[in-house]
Amino acid sequence: MNFDTVSLRQFIQEYFSAEDLRTLLFDYFHPVFEDVTSTMPKQQQIQMLLEYCHKHDKMNDLLASLQRERPFFQPNDYAIGREMLNTAFSLATELSLPKPRNPNQIFISHAHQDTALAHRLALDLKAYGYDTWISPDDIHAGEKWAEAIERGLDESGIFLLLMTPHAVLSRWVKLEASGAIEIEQKGLLRFVPLDVADCATPLLWKQFQFVSFRGDYESDFYQLNNRLNSDRPSKRFPVDSFVHPITNKVMVRIPAGEYLFGKNNEKLYLDEFWIDKTPVTNAEYNRFLNARPDHRAPRSIVSNLFWLLGFENNNWNKRTRSYKEGKADHPVVIVSLEDARAYAEWMGGELPTEHQWEKAARGTDGKKYPWGNDWHDNYCNVASKGTTPVGQFSPQGDSQHGCVDMYGNVIEWTESKKNSHFHVVRGGSFFSNHRSTKEGLHARLGVLPQAGNLNSGFRVIVHYPHRLPTDPFLLGKKL
Repeated sequence: MNFDTVSLRQFIQEYFSAEDLRTLLFDYFHPVFEDVTSTMPKQQQIQMLLEYCHKHDKMNDLLASLQRERPFFQPNDYAIGREMLNTAFSLATELSLPKPRNPNQIFISHAHQDTALAHRLALDLKAYGYDTWISPDDIHAGEKWAEAIERGLDESGIFLLLMTPHAVLSRWVKLEASGAIEIEQKGLLRFVPLDVADCATPLLWKQFQFVSFRGDYESDFYQLNNRLNSDRPSKRFPVDSFVHPITNKVMVRIPAGEYLFGKNNEKLYLDEFWIDKTPVTNAEYNRFLNARPDHRAPRSIVSNLFWLLGFENNNWNKRTRSYKEGKADHPVVIVSLEDARAYAEWMGGELPTEHQWEKAARGTDGKKYPWGNDWHDNYCNVASKGTTPVGQFSPQGDSQHGCVDMYGNVIEWTESKKNSHFHVVRGGSFFSNHRSTKEGLHARLGVLPQAGNLNSGFRVIVHYPHRLPTDPFLLGKKL
């Protein structure tokens, strides 16, 4: 939609005194109010207002605010190209009615000089399943700034304060923080100060535990996630799964917290991470090979020998670099540790440590098998002649976190070393006989890193799914 800015400028000039204009800016367009000075000519203030509304797509907001302050103002007279909303202000009033408090909505309080960081945080928090309230994005057309702030505080369950020198000097930030503290004292809102930069911290803010945010953004955001997750009510944090933007593979969340590790069920703690729901398949590995034409395809002379003994031959075609027909959804095998690492790096991840792998497989209570402590036939692929499609034994064989094929089908590479020569692989495989299954997920095998065994596969983890690359040219960065 286009707007008649010449006529708008004339209307504001004629029907708003200098004091009225300052009030209009204060009530509806605070970023502009912050930038004008008391000695600035009225015409210049109007020009700044129009430029701000045009740049930030706020022209409808301007029309609604003018209609509210001057009821005889007709928005349709200033819209060009198509009809203007006939009920701009009435619609804004309806939208501005407060909603029930959302315990998972974060009110982000910031000075306008810190807008870039605040909006980056808002985008990343949304990617982690949170709702956010941030000005000026969530201020409705025709809604006064103070009304919007009050509504945002009434709707939110978390108040995130960006503490900077600008925030300490901002009248609005201090008002927002005071309102949030009052609500926090009623037990209706969590107050989380973010220590972004040195500032003369107000006394009331000091009573809350800060989250440091002065170092690397990714690391600091990860710590903020853990803080928000520590006692997040009702809704699990964040969403439980997402589809990787490059591999199109489902990854599931393993929450931060304690779990039981090893035969002695040692209680350990791990930060949150995300892991492939299934082992990497032939089709998924093929996508990596197409992107990396210089990387070798899985082949082994041993596979030919075992084929003579009745096992399946999983060698890829050397000339076409393709897997066996009908094996697209089978886990890729005959991959070395370096092959697995190369794939992980390509998609922006890394191999799990054996601690991470075991938590994903055994859950938090140290199960012997992914599904529980008792053996069940037809819950996994063992004692067979080859791989099966991933997920064939799902959901009965799934782990607590929804991971598939954590026992049976293929053993999986980890980044952990068993000794100076061997790397740890975990989980049973189709080679496993019924005697070996008695040890369950307690089993730790050591394999030479350069070995591409017939039953060795892998899956990948990531730490920051909200920052995964979507552009193939950005691949190779661990996240």
